Amino acid sequence: MGQKDAWQSDYFDSNVRFADIYNGIFFHGEEIIKAEELEPCDSVFIQNFQNQNTVKVICDKVRKWKGQYLAILPLENQSYVDYRMVLRIMQEEVLGYEKQRKEAYEKAKLEDYSFDKNEFLSGMKKDQKFLPVIPLILYLGTDSEWDGARTLHQLLNIDEGLKPFVNDYKLNFYDCHNQTDFSNFKTENKLLFEVLANAADKEKVKQLFQEEAEKYSLDREAAAALTGMAGIRMDLDKLKEEKEGKAEYKMCKAFQEITQ
Repeated sequence: MGQKDAWQSDYFDSNVRFADIYNGIFFHGEEIIKAEELEPCDSVFIQNFQNQNTVKVICDKVRKWKGQYLAILPLENQSYVDYRMVLRIMQEEVLGYEKQRKEAYEKAKLEDYSFDKNEFLSGMKKDQKFLPVIPLILYLGTDSEWDGARTLHQLLNIDEGLKPFVNDYKLNFYDCHNQTDFSNFKTENKLLFEVLANAADKEKVKQLFQEEAEKYSLDREAAAALTGMAGIRMDLDKLKEEKEGKAEYKMCKAFQEITQ
């Protein structure tokens, strides 16, 4: 894992920031998903096939929302343009559902459920329902906007007349580069996305750190992510202040370290 990936991984471990991302992008800033409702979830999806081939998908961050009843929320952090992203996420979703099927099937066997012939051959109960898998791609690159496909149809060389008969697949995708309003985010995600969107304009980044950063009480993970993604190399202890026995990191000091 590269240094930038490590910053991102630590940063998105926070349930508060995780929930804020989904609320900001899916629900226009309304607090539909609450941080305390998120539960940790295995981020590895594996499928073994009869020919002994194994497919393994590792999601960057996964949470369950409201226990096992509503949704699984995988979060993909992407700092470069991956032109196979549509295929990656399609596979991730399929394996997410397949994992649920297998777990339910094994549980039913332990409970001595009486499978009929079709259920036994299918490897699942007739009335089994799955939790929705809702991936969200965050493009966090600082060099340019995303220029890869966002739908399956964009990857296909297909006659227009056949398109209605070919199922499409669309990514839930957020690219801060083509956004101008970040007010839907209520945490330091707002500052992070604004910094990334303006990373090429050092004066704008300075202004953001001066005007916006004082609004947030940042932990070390957030300070590391913000300085790292903004290309600022500095000792984080220079930003550290003690307040009521708790360490806080003041980003207003970081702008002084930004050079042209």
